[in-house]
Amino acid sequence: MSSLLNFFDNVFSLQGAQTEFVEPEGLDILIPEDLQTTIKIPEMIRLGFGETIPPGAQKVSLESDWFEKIEQLMADNGGLNRKIWNLPIPSMSDPERMLEHTLSLSNATYRYQSTKATWSRYWFLNFHYTARSDETREGLLGLGFNLGTGSVLDLALEPLLTQINELPALTSGMSVPEQELPQQWSVSHLQTILKRSIPERIQQDLGKFLSVIQRHMDNDLNRITQYHQDMRAESIGKLLQLTQKKELSDKQEKEKQRHELRLEAVLREYQSKVSDLYQKYALDIECTPVQILEILMPVQRCFVNILRRKGHRMIALDWNPLVKKLEVPPCEYTFTRESSRMACDDQLHLIHPDAHKPCPSCEKPFCRACFPVQCPKCQKKFCP
Repeated sequence: MSSLLNFFDNVFSLQGAQTEFVEPEGLDILIPEDLQTTIKIPEMIRLGFGETIPPGAQKVSLESDWFEKIEQLMADNGGLNRKIWNLPIPSMSDPERMLEHTLSLSNATYRYQSTKATWSRYWFLNFHYTARSDETREGLLGLGFNLGTGSVLDLALEPLLTQINELPALTSGMSVPEQELPQQWSVSHLQTILKRSIPERIQQDLGKFLSVIQRHMDNDLNRITQYHQDMRAESIGKLLQLTQKKELSDKQEKEKQRHELRLEAVLREYQSKVSDLYQKYALDIECTPVQILEILMPVQRCFVNILRRKGHRMIALDWNPLVKKLEVPPCEYTFTRESSRMACDDQLHLIHPDAHKPCPSCEKPFCRACFPVQCPKCQKKFCP
């Protein structure tokens, strides 16, 4: 919660308010008159950000309406920011050893080639998502990308941002060698990556919420199933008794027909109830971009030759001086969090095994990075 407290402190301080930290994890704010009118709050207010808050404080959480006030207060400010870190970069002590701990290929080998000091461009994107089902959950999702290598910074994101926020050397307006900077990604390229990378991360973020929804749905489904099975068993039992008789009276014939119709009605009602249940627990997720931070900084770039059968391909991996680790190469199709990689036979794309699954139609495995729209063997199209 300390990062949330610091965020509120920075926002109100930039708007001219006077702030003072209060234990435990609280903030006293003296609001200027114009802000009081803008977001409709009193002149003096105390906010609390932890599990235990100061006396008289209003608790701030992701579900509170304080974020609507902050959004109103900031308007279009803070959506895009750019900073540069321009300090001498240390050399890597043992690149080959670092590669051994970073790059693991299930079906290929690699050879370290060289390292050079250069610049890279990082994008850090924040998203707000709302998941609606029988209940509603909201959350924030952060994604980081190295535009020079395509790496997704899941493991390094938090420590990297923490150090960046604490570095006084981060400044704007400094000149950088443009010829060394990687090109900015096009909107279509970024959209493709986000479309493939965001759903997995939101699903992992909502793990407990999804488990609760699944448990409630299973309980309701079991209850509905048991109820209709009991009614069905009752009618089947009556029909078995009637069919065992050699001859049926008119009354028994009518009773038999009534139970047969009842069986059909039970089936229709069961299908309708299950359909309503799935609709009730259907999950709708809305994800909206909130902020983009661009960081330009020097890195040590390692060049590695990927070897697979008779093919080879050169890739680049950056060593970031803040986290002092090599970045994991991205899966060039899924951009997943998982670090397992293999090389495809066609163009030696580095991909997660899920991006090389068999075709659902002809069962031939193929690389989705090479063929993102259809199977190369049977030409069956699929949803990317």
